[in-house]
This record gives sequence, C-alpha cells and structure tokens, in this order.
Amino acid sequence: MAAAKAKRDVFDFLMRMGADSSRLDDFGNNILHFAITGKCAGIIQDIIWKGMVDINYRGEYERTALMDVAKYGDRNIFALLVKKGALTNLVDCNGHNILHIAVKGNNTDMVRYILSQSIIDIKARDKSGKTAAMIAKIYGFHRFHTLLSEKGCPLR
Repeated sequence: MAAAKAKRDVFDFLMRMGADSSRLDDFGNNILHFAITGKCAGIIQDIIWKGMVDINYRGEYERTALMDVAKYGDRNIFALLVKKGALTNLVDCNGHNILHIAVKGNNTDMVRYILSQSIIDIKARDKSGKTAAMIAKIYGFHRFHTLLSEKGCPLR
C-alpha cells in the first residue's frame, strides 16, 4: 500500500523491517503494479533495480507493469522497464497492447513515445477487432485518432 500511495519513507521502513514484497492483492497485482499506479519513480526504480518481482508478471486483467506504465506512467519508467527486460509485445485479457492501453488511459506522452520507439504493430487489433485509432474514436480522443490514422493505423 505504501508503494501505491507514493509514501517513500513508509516503503523504506517496511522493506527494512522485512516486509514481503512478493505479496499480491486480491486481484493479483504485485508491488510494482501498485508503485506505478502511485507514480513514485524512486520506489519503482528500487523495485526494478533490486529485482523484487518478475518484471513481466501479469496482474489484474493479465496486465504487466509495462502496460500500467503505458496507462499511468512516464517515458523514463517505461524505458527503464524495457531496459530491464519488460516485453513490449504482450497483450492483456482483452487483446490490448501497450498502445491500446496508452490511448484508453488518455496518456498523450506515452502514446507519442510508444509510436516513436517503433516497438509495436500500429495495425494490431484487440480481441474485438479494434485498433488503437478505433478505440481513440470511441473514447472521443480525437487528437489520438488523427495522430494514429496519420501514422497508418487502420480506422476500420
């Protein structure tokens, strides 16, 4: 919980006292998922550098930490996760890849960053046949819809 609330002093104290960093919540999320949701770069970096959890572990909705960063995080944490072995080609239980998730999360910085890295298939479709551009249109995120269509993402 300290990781989710970005309470660095509490997190450090709990780790010094031997807290079990491998515990999961009722939905299967681990400490890294919580730290990303809490947006505490220092805690996230500690978890990654100390190898506290499997970086590609799937939590709720079969999402990895990288997918959570695509939705909530920033490019520096994203790049660190990739550097440490996070897989960019995975999809969640709905078939959403990191680009679909960044679009759904309305995360402009991450959408642009993911596109600039050329690490995903922009034409990928989720389990219901939707591309990231189609999702952008459904959610009313017109700037993403335009950007993705200009980059070659199918609109139908």
